[in-house]
Amino acid sequence: MLAKLIESTDIKSFSYSFRLYLLEHVDKCLNKKRTYLKPVYKDAGFAKIVIYQFVELLEKTSHYREGMSLLEEALPIIKSAYGKDHALTLNTVYNLGELYYKQVKFVEAEEMFKRALAGFEKALRKDHASTLKIVNNLGSLYHKQRKFAEAEEMYKRALAGLEKALGKDYTSTLNTVNNLGSLYSNQEKFTEAEEMYKRALAGFETALGKDHASTLNTVYNLGELYRLTTASCPFSAVYDSGIQP
Repeated sequence: MLAKLIESTDIKSFSYSFRLYLLEHVDKCLNKKRTYLKPVYKDAGFAKIVIYQFVELLEKTSHYREGMSLLEEALPIIKSAYGKDHALTLNTVYNLGELYYKQVKFVEAEEMFKRALAGFEKALRKDHASTLKIVNNLGSLYHKQRKFAEAEEMYKRALAGLEKALGKDYTSTLNTVNNLGSLYSNQEKFTEAEEMYKRALAGFETALGKDHASTLNTVYNLGELYRLTTASCPFSAVYDSGIQP
């Protein structure tokens, strides 16, 4: 019942106190399961609930460490039940990589992303949108580590694939364009960064509107770029609005 509730509602719409209340129930479900019922490590069905509902709640309430622990417990169960190349297994590997990334465990995150990428390339194809999402996230991982050459390679691969698979104005494509802009800015390639930011901004305004968070984030990035290059910044009003990158 708890899993169905989490699955059927928008967790972010709940108050913080109610989300904490749900987390208490999640904790009790897991403890009762381990104590009285079939052990979690033998139950693939329960592991699926853990992955798709309980971990989602933990991640959306920023309980990354707890979510990571649950996924580490669930992964071998799912792998044993469905096989290492099954979509559920690969998604679990990918989700674990995301949680490692959020916990700044970059070595572990890279290992998970690469495992998921190899699996998706085999199960789907190299230019599938799900595969390219992992490629983009690998780029972000390398970017965080200031491995700029590797990050650019991943971003460009993701961008070319997403343009072909989804189109130039799709939000996933534009996110990668924005990521490339940030990468070029970090390398002080300001001309290339401006080109990417302007392209992303025009796309976000059309696709999402001028007041959407993704649009405003790109506006901020452009403003910050102009500040760095000491050029006049047409977006100076943004700095008074409290918007953060």
